[in-house]
Amino acid sequence: METAPARSSAGPLLAALLIAGCGADTNRADPRTALVGMSEAQLVLCVGAPQQTLAAGDRRYLVYHTNGVLHPGYLEGLPSQLPLLGTLPSSKSGTKVQCDATFVLRNGAVEAVNLRTDPPQDAAHTGEICTPLTRNCPPR
Repeated sequence: METAPARSSAGPLLAALLIAGCGADTNRADPRTALVGMSEAQLVLCVGAPQQTLAAGDRRYLVYHTNGVLHPGYLEGLPSQLPLLGTLPSSKSGTKVQCDATFVLRNGAVEAVNLRTDPPQDAAHTGEICTPLTRNCPPR
């Protein structure tokens, strides 16, 4: 009597790892709306000291810059070799994007948040690139 060949369980495991890595972090709120109403002290506590501070009339502007990667490689972060699978193919590293975030404050609280990316991105990708700036801010 012939026995069925043994099947490797590595395939489904690798597929699960890849699928898990594709999901967006939905726990992070878009900084354009999530921080409106926050006090300047709370903002500086969770985002850090701004790279630039400006004032005009009754408004203050706190300016931050950060770099991010849009669409990082699909195997990025995994070891280059896995047992039973050997060497994994590498993928491109994604698109490097700079985020400039300006927090507009009036009467000591965030009134608006302006985000700009270079190279320019649509609104959804701009939020994705700039969200890491506020990762330490408590949900509102």
